[in-house]
Amino acid sequence: MQNFSESQPMGAEVAFKLIDQRIFEHTNKRLNDLEKQVFIGSWNGKTYSEIYPANPAYVEKSVGYKLWHKLSAVLGERVTKKQLKSAIVRSLATASTSQKVLICYQSQLHQHPLPQQLSQALIQQGHQVSIASEIKSISLASADLWQHLATFLDTAELSHRWDYLVLVALPAPADA
Repeated sequence: MQNFSESQPMGAEVAFKLIDQRIFEHTNKRLNDLEKQVFIGSWNGKTYSEIYPANPAYVEKSVGYKLWHKLSAVLGERVTKKQLKSAIVRSLATASTSQKVLICYQSQLHQHPLPQQLSQALIQQGHQVSIASEIKSISLASADLWQHLATFLDTAELSHRWDYLVLVALPAPADA
């Protein structure tokens, strides 16, 4: 993930792509074309009349209003047209240091403290951590371990929301 600071210039298209992805991660929906037009126009300092001359009042009171609320919810701070750039740059700078980690573990470890301890240590380092429900019947000795894991992630719709996946598993018992 790129590291952004308020001193680094960022283009409207780059900012839009990053924010559209963030919104998708939170809502499973992309911004529509008119929201994109409002975002990019606002980023570039245009007025609502310049962004959408056909009906600037509608764009301001409906599209813009809803867009700023969506962005506020995703970024965790109040976003307005006037401080759009600074809010996004702050959010991206913070996001670049905080990674999203998914911890999965075998069902045999459901009472083992390791997944919780790992989670707590990562949270203390500033990361966002979730622990997935137990993964049943996966053996490290299994030739199709990765296929089982991919199926689990797809089923749980988790694969696109995490920067890192940590699999906590017990080694396969040695043959006697």
